[in-house]
Amino acid sequence: MPFLHKLSLRTVLILPIILVIILSSVIIAYFSYTKNKQITVQSIEQQLQALSRSNK
Repeated sequence: MPFLHKLSLRTVLILPIILVIILSSVIIAYFSYTKNKQITVQSIEQQLQALSRSNK
């Protein structure tokens, strides 16, 4: 692996930390998005049900 010999020790240590931070941020963003979508759908469903009950 001649490529690794060209990298400094600092780069070899910092690169995995940066990758972990990026990966965890992406995972958190994905789960936040899906949770917010679920809450939005439930809220709209409740509003539609309330609206249909008030129209009867």
